[in-house]
Amino acid sequence: MDPTQNPDLSLGVEFFMHAVPNPRETKAQGRPIYEDKEYIRIRFPADNKRELVASAHEKHYNPHAKEQMTYAERFKPAYDAFKSDGDLEGVHGTPLVELTVLTAAKRAELVAQNIKTVEQLAGLPDNAIKKLGMGTRDLVDSAKTYLERAANLSDTAALHARIAELEAAMAGNDDALPPAGDQFEGFSEDDLKNMIVDAGHELPKGKLTRERLVRALQSIADAKEKAA
Repeated sequence: MDPTQNPDLSLGVEFFMHAVPNPRETKAQGRPIYEDKEYIRIRFPADNKRELVASAHEKHYNPHAKEQMTYAERFKPAYDAFKSDGDLEGVHGTPLVELTVLTAAKRAELVAQNIKTVEQLAGLPDNAIKKLGMGTRDLVDSAKTYLERAANLSDTAALHARIAELEAAMAGNDDALPPAGDQFEGFSEDDLKNMIVDAGHELPKGKLTRERLVRALQSIADAKEKAA
């Protein structure tokens, strides 16, 4: 087809996978979470400073077709070729760059073996660990430790959010508060102790009653809020 009849034929089109942050999962899990999404890059003839990058499935108005469509629909032959490449499995998790014990060279080596996230590294089976050679088991242990710490921080953040919620309710409406003693329902005393330690603080001295643990957690949350 003559490009003058369809100006899209003169464009440089490339579909690719792009790691996009997932704010909801990042907040819930206490560590950076990314997802691979399909994107398009469009370059324009005789204009090397102009480039458009967008989601492959973003709706837009195509002036040639005179209708709304996605870029995947607009450039279907290029998108179909991209999908048939066979290496488009989406990645969901924490990028390896967040694991600071990895050197750039080791990270590149893992990516070449299709290990792209901390979760994938932590879940490597024994046969894969042996295949990747000396030092791999230590890296797997480091990945597991990273995920465990992130989970603990996530639990602590959830507790701080609950404390803030209770304080807000107390300031605005006493009737909105749960009965005394129920504000940490579902948390055992051991849970409260662990959350204090995970937040980087020492346990209170003396007899550790539930009330003292609750007050300690509230103090931690107050200090963090003032420091923010």
